[in-house]
Amino acid sequence: MQLKSILILLLVFSCIMPVNATNNGDVRLNIIYMGQNLSHDSFTGGNISKNIFLENYIPKTNLTDKIIFIARFGTPMITIGNGSEPKVMIIAGVHGNELPAQIAAIKMANYLKNKNINGTVYIIPVVSPWGTSQNMRYWNGKNLNSVANNPGTPTNTILRYANDLKVNMIGDFHSTQPGSYPGNYSVLCSKHPLYESYNMAVNISNHTNSSLISYDRAGVDYPGAVEDMSNLEGIPAVTCEVLSPHGTANSETIDRSFNQMLTFLKFGNVILKFKLTMNN
Repeated sequence: MQLKSILILLLVFSCIMPVNATNNGDVRLNIIYMGQNLSHDSFTGGNISKNIFLENYIPKTNLTDKIIFIARFGTPMITIGNGSEPKVMIIAGVHGNELPAQIAAIKMANYLKNKNINGTVYIIPVVSPWGTSQNMRYWNGKNLNSVANNPGTPTNTILRYANDLKVNMIGDFHSTQPGSYPGNYSVLCSKHPLYESYNMAVNISNHTNSSLISYDRAGVDYPGAVEDMSNLEGIPAVTCEVLSPHGTANSETIDRSFNQMLTFLKFGNVILKFKLTMNN
């Protein structure tokens, strides 16, 4: 009971944890998922700095330190902007051992906090910090990209937040192993029920040299996937993949994932002008 009380206090504290201001609002961090009844098996928190690839590539900043800190206690969400539209959400780390997108998402948070953005960006850089810390693919024995339709799971909770926040579009960022499916730099989408998913994917594909993979209807081939459930619930979504063996990352794969994220933000009119580089 004492541990639960401490965690709840940390949750309340994290919900009001400001970072640096952008030109249109604060950067805020909060924990959006800790676990079902705070039980050990369902706890998502973990020390992500224990993952050597992540630790070697993430920027060493005050914001990064705060992300690492609150990730010990659950799934972190970074809010950048003043809550105005357009509202977009970047998700990474649905699979804990898919590292390039998680590193890119933390880099993106640091990149955006110094930019004059249009609207609001929500970034969930590590869905299961414990899985990331252990380089583990699954959470509590579950593939989080097949249970987003199950209440009480981290991915379903993320979609509940997206709905409550009235997010306009979602990008879910992953990596795929050589020889697996899709096995290439790619963008996955569906045409029904939201054709905007397809339009978004075409744009990202064209600007990032990523293959376009389109399905006719969401939820048929991949029931319970974050992208599919988001589209079925009325928020246009895509899945972006970079080619990288699980449990590893390098500068090229991180850059490619970061550029997919930037193109996603440009499509959503959050960043109106930018170069596809992390060095701006």
